[in-house]
Amino acid sequence: EHAEEAKYWFINQEMEQKYFRDYDKLYSRVFPVYDQPKENGKYVKNMSVRVMRQYTRKDPDKRELTVSFYPEGGELIEGVPCRIAFEAKYNDGEYVDGEIVQKIDSKTNKTIARTINRGRGVFTYTPSENSKDKLAFIATEKRGSVKVKLPEVHANGATIRVERTDSIWNISVQTSGLAADDSLAITIMHDGRVRSFKEIETNGISTLSLLNDDLEAGVNQATVFNKSGAILADRLFFVTRPELTSQNITFSGIKDQYNPYEKITLNVNSKAAKNSNGTISVSVRDTEHTDNLFDNASMQTEMLLSSEIKGFIPNPSWFFSADDAEHHNALDLLMLTQGWRRFNWRDMAVRGVWELTQPDERTPVIIGRVYDYPSQLFYNPDEWFTDYKRTIAEGEINPETENIIVPSFSTLKEDSDENFKKYLTIKGILTNQQDNLAVPSTVKAHCELNPVETTIIRRSDIKTDQGRFRITLPKFYGQAFFHLAASDTAKWKRGSDGNRIPYLWIQNMPNEEHLIEGHKIESRIPWAEFSTRIDFPYPRFMKKYDFYQERLDFNAGKALGEKKLSDGSYQLAEVKVGARYSGIRQFDDSMPAFIVDGYEAYNHALDAGMRDISAENIYRSYVGDYGSIKPYTVDAQSGISTRIAASELQRQLSGNTVNHDSIYLRKNLESHDPVDISNLYSDHPRLEEIEMYAIYTDYQPRLIGSRRYRGANLPLATINSYPFLGMRERRYYRDRRYVLNGIVSPDEFYHTDYSKQALPEVPSDYRRTLYWNPELKLDKNGSATITLWNNSNINQIAVEAEGFTSEGTILSGQK
Repeated sequence: EHAEEAKYWFINQEMEQKYFRDYDKLYSRVFPVYDQPKENGKYVKNMSVRVMRQYTRKDPDKRELTVSFYPEGGELIEGVPCRIAFEAKYNDGEYVDGEIVQKIDSKTNKTIARTINRGRGVFTYTPSENSKDKLAFIATEKRGSVKVKLPEVHANGATIRVERTDSIWNISVQTSGLAADDSLAITIMHDGRVRSFKEIETNGISTLSLLNDDLEAGVNQATVFNKSGAILADRLFFVTRPELTSQNITFSGIKDQYNPYEKITLNVNSKAAKNSNGTISVSVRDTEHTDNLFDNASMQTEMLLSSEIKGFIPNPSWFFSADDAEHHNALDLLMLTQGWRRFNWRDMAVRGVWELTQPDERTPVIIGRVYDYPSQLFYNPDEWFTDYKRTIAEGEINPETENIIVPSFSTLKEDSDENFKKYLTIKGILTNQQDNLAVPSTVKAHCELNPVETTIIRRSDIKTDQGRFRITLPKFYGQAFFHLAASDTAKWKRGSDGNRIPYLWIQNMPNEEHLIEGHKIESRIPWAEFSTRIDFPYPRFMKKYDFYQERLDFNAGKALGEKKLSDGSYQLAEVKVGARYSGIRQFDDSMPAFIVDGYEAYNHALDAGMRDISAENIYRSYVGDYGSIKPYTVDAQSGISTRIAASELQRQLSGNTVNHDSIYLRKNLESHDPVDISNLYSDHPRLEEIEMYAIYTDYQPRLIGSRRYRGANLPLATINSYPFLGMRERRYYRDRRYVLNGIVSPDEFYHTDYSKQALPEVPSDYRRTLYWNPELKLDKNGSATITLWNNSNINQIAVEAEGFTSEGTILSGQK
């Protein structure tokens, strides 16, 4: 959900939907960033947060206890017993232990279920048509309570029950109502492939039994469906193996302690990699400065578990620390409450439904679309209409500002002026939010990639499919210029001799008169025939940090829930977070939140689908609607201030010494006589005039939807447009021009060898990672020896390794 007003920002509904899209699974990791040490090598865990807005309380958002219910299979069916999993936690993500109780009378509560692991539990319930049980969750240690309501009860449908007994998985299905007379079947799928199938008997309970060894390790999906392909019940369950809980890489030769600059020799061995050409990545760190994060995922946990689950999983390695009933049950509760369908069952089951939009990326892939909107609209929404404004009768000029007065749209008369007709067309598109016009099948997209302006490393013409195109780029490092254009070849011009003039794909604007193969071309380059956009495959917004993403695990190695994770005792025990607070809300605008190149900002807003590229919409393209259903203030203003920063010449004329990056510069200049910059630039400066934008705001993207952004406390924003120094202008292009980031050039990890140099007289080696090798080759016996040197401190070390054999077996170990 997002603000209704936001639909007016975009050129059409399609662009609005793409802009606000979200991905349920996107890999990310949070790293603690501490203050720079005041003394070399003294890594004190202090964090100073530069807040843009100050508050009376440290946490303006009141924590709320929430309880969510998850019926096994998806729905509660009247008269059919169903297991219901539940999860209790605060709205910041901290798990809460406690119990579900049923209120019998004013003095008596009956315990229905207790939490088992990470605030999760399960109970069996048979709903009736008039189920009105009064349930509540009571947290332990007086941490709160909350009334809860069970999900809606349905008269027709099916339930599914998945249980493991020793080495057997029993999957039972029970139907009720109309579903009992329907033709049903069940599939067991793994990684998008069907592993088992069975038709379901009607008017009863149908059971499917499977051996654990016959199923593939990882997340499996049981789905009940009818002959129309409609899903009646769906359930994820996790298949584990004993070998997943044991490490298959061992280390020897590790001492309890190492002196400064001491040589360290470690032996690495893996029986699983014997005669298998195994390759592993190895790191050795000093333990004193190692942070125990809740995000301790390994290749095994990421490939088998985390990548299949929606949201963040704290301490995922714990689920594989033992192969017993406790860990099996915890995994099953995770599947019941946090299970996410990575693959849509219908897309997998019905041929032709699923469309591949993002292929495997062996090299960078650019996906985009061509639109048949007037392209001139997106460079400067008012520039082309200037000539029409100047035709207004003399006398209609504001004597105070000497600006031309443009009558309201309703007072203008239609005439034969082509500019005015064009204005009517564009205004209609903006007002009515029309869909893009059909793109002719003859449209071609053309791209050029060059690391410097003169050297082209890839030039391609791509035929579009209903305006859509996909471009595979070559591997390149660093940055490169990327030009993108589209044209209908049927409209390419012919010269006076009737011969076709070669289409000049890439043209900078404005240009002088030039000749192309002897043909004289008009001095003014016409606007591009079509508008092109790149559809970058990543979401534009960040999610809130989970409680466990913001904290260190001082209880590493234990199951969550064995020790309470209170906000005060955990984080402040070893990590000190400092910020300024006061009783008055104050917008700290002393520094910009970020600065962005003018051309980059233009591309960002245009690809987002903004209907015009004003400074206000450039800001919106970066921050959206704050996650608020009312992103505007009460007086219907946007809450966004736009300013034109002063140029170098203006600062010199004024004699002003205010730093040119200061938000207060223009205010000081405007009060200084004789310089008046109020009319030197329009409110919508042209693309070629702006070097960069500086955005000042007290909005924090990680706090999307926060209580602190409600009512009069909506975020404030100022966007400064900075002209080029010396009134220069940049070269810009008729079509799209980007600066793309290629592959980051790999750096070699620096290993210090103190056997070949004199030891430092003054301690100066403060490396925390003592050794790292991303590609350590194991010999035919699955062994390797590594040699490294300690830093300037007396240390204990931690070793960790992960990798693969040539057959695909996962290798892992730590000590």
